[in-house]
Amino acid sequence: MKIVLLDLNYTLVENSQVHDLPLIYHVHLERYRQWLVDMVKPYYVILYTVRPKHLEKETLHHLGILTGWQPQESIFNDKRANAKTFKRHALENIIFPKHGTDPSRYFAIESNEEVHRLLKEHKIRYARQSELTVAGIPWAVESSEPVEPVNPMTQLCLF
Repeated sequence: MKIVLLDLNYTLVENSQVHDLPLIYHVHLERYRQWLVDMVKPYYVILYTVRPKHLEKETLHHLGILTGWQPQESIFNDKRANAKTFKRHALENIIFPKHGTDPSRYFAIESNEEVHRLLKEHKIRYARQSELTVAGIPWAVESSEPVEPVNPMTQLCLF
């Protein structure tokens, strides 16, 4: 099974400027990149975010209402940690024990440079959402599993 690790703030959220970060989130004002939702729908998606855990239900509810989609799993920040520290915790203590450590199973869509270094450390392929809109970026990897097509407008395969 191929797994997309999807960042929320600045990646799936297209108007992150509505928040008074790092402390105040205005979830009800958020808009999401529908083209990105359409792209990841065929895959098993883990939404992992530095956003505080107490906003998980509200965020997922709003995401579902606006996009008609929910990730298969979500991991929100219950550690009050920065992005790299929290995402290291999520990978090593939640995701890898459940789904395995084979980096070829994962593709991350991530905006944070510090987290990019973490993903490189674990040999996980990644891209910023803005890089996914450019046709011709080759993200295909060998797999015996059939991969459902993604949004044909992008002409892009994540794996």
